[in-house]
Amino acid sequence: MRPWNLAVDNKVAVYLMLVMIVFIGGAAYLGMPREAAPDISIPLVIVTVPYVGVSPTDIEGLVVQQLEKDLKSLADVKQISSVSKEGLGTIRVEFNTGIDIDDASARPNLPADILEPVVSEINFSEFPIMIVNIGGQVGLARLKQIAEDMQDQVEAIPGVLRADISGGLQPEIQVNCDVYRLKAYQIGFEDVVNAIRNENLSIPGGSINDGEKAFTVRVPGEFKEVRPLEDIVIKIQNGKAIYIRDVAVVDYSFEDRITYARLNNTDVVSLQVRKRAGENLLEIAGKTQKIVDDWRAKLPAGIRIDISNDQSRNIRNSVHELENSIFTGMVLVILSLFMFFGFKNAMLISTAIPISMLIGFLALSSMGVTLNFVVLFAL
Repeated sequence: MRPWNLAVDNKVAVYLMLVMIVFIGGAAYLGMPREAAPDISIPLVIVTVPYVGVSPTDIEGLVVQQLEKDLKSLADVKQISSVSKEGLGTIRVEFNTGIDIDDASARPNLPADILEPVVSEINFSEFPIMIVNIGGQVGLARLKQIAEDMQDQVEAIPGVLRADISGGLQPEIQVNCDVYRLKAYQIGFEDVVNAIRNENLSIPGGSINDGEKAFTVRVPGEFKEVRPLEDIVIKIQNGKAIYIRDVAVVDYSFEDRITYARLNNTDVVSLQVRKRAGENLLEIAGKTQKIVDDWRAKLPAGIRIDISNDQSRNIRNSVHELENSIFTGMVLVILSLFMFFGFKNAMLISTAIPISMLIGFLALSSMGVTLNFVVLFAL
């Protein structure tokens, strides 16, 4: 029996199947996570090895060549390139497609005094989905405090991988030693460091039990202010105490800036929101926007919050264009067929467009595919 004859003889079952496709496919479409790019892992790994104070020639001989030798033993390595700079070695490893980068590992024999190597992978899904910029005439230190408070709330959103802060100033207590005074008192830098480290401690003091309750005893010894640091005794010489203030000046300052963020030619502190792979970008962006709106309402005048690089807008526009294309296609099909087959037949035939789309969404959802620009373009 031919399929169309079977469908005509069982019209009720066909109608029920179409209704199921509409409801299940519609639920699959609404429940599909929206994101800008699919979860694509580029088969490229960049290994950065810091080695402070070492010349480029020594970096190449002690670090880069040894690391290249070990990386060549990995399977499916396509190309290895490297750059040696003063205090830094960078190795770029390209693998053949299809390899699981997590399985690619090596244990290079590197000098013991190097810093921890940094291994970076490229993944489109970990690009920032939006950037929250905080600016105003209150100083970068204050702006960074606001950004850190906002960071805690944003990272608590389900689906957020992390929120990185760029720009701003980090407070720092600087102990600027006078080399000549240190030499006169026969004191080394290590003596100053050890004196501060030994005094800046919180010591557990055991517990006290009165027969009914047990109390934990703690002796807080961490400095809350800058000035008490000057009164730390470094050592005793000839019966006389030598204090930090005798050999150094203690200042409350800021760390050297390693990141900069600017918006419209103005210094700002930026919060780069990154989501986990496969999570709903629109839902995360909406919750982040709500947090930003709450902060705008309670921040004092002179502090503003702007959002840039909001990928949710592009996704909403793309989804809207897809829905508009489906509706436009139905109308054009109905008008074209109406002139030849009549209104009823035109309506029946035009239902193939949304039904086929809903079947496609059902299949994509069952395979765990997200609604990204590649899927939208194909549809």
